[in-house]
Amino acid sequence: MPVLKVVAKISDQFPCLTDVLYVQNITGTISSQDPKYPFEAVITSGHDVIRTTKSGQTAILDAVLVGHLKDSDKKFLMKYSGHLSFSPELVEVLTGKKTEHGPPGNVKSFGTIELDEEAKGDKESWVIGQTMVGNGRFFREGEDLFVEYLTEFM
Repeated sequence: MPVLKVVAKISDQFPCLTDVLYVQNITGTISSQDPKYPFEAVITSGHDVIRTTKSGQTAILDAVLVGHLKDSDKKFLMKYSGHLSFSPELVEVLTGKKTEHGPPGNVKSFGTIELDEEAKGDKESWVIGQTMVGNGRFFREGEDLFVEYLTEFM
């Protein structure tokens, strides 16, 4: 069962090398999917480096997201790496031909969340030291591109 849902809007993207796409100005939300694991946060900034593999069928992700806990100024840092499979359906979403491609699964990720010292006794502190594993998907709302991850913890 998913513990957290991460929804991130992808704003600016540009190629920086032949096989590398740099994504910046990522914003969004992180929300608990299980009341036993409270965590509500706002993503205020982030970036992702996406490197296409030689086959062109997959890519490697390396992302950092920062923000604050909802209704608080206590900060978090989320780092994750992952693997993206370019299915025909996903390519249609990325190129704007479709708005979604089904349930999460084309993006696999793992990572961690760190909390500001001030938040280390709060209800959200259960994330400290945990490794998250996520399944993701891309979707569009109008012209805007988003990625959504449903995560569990190991």
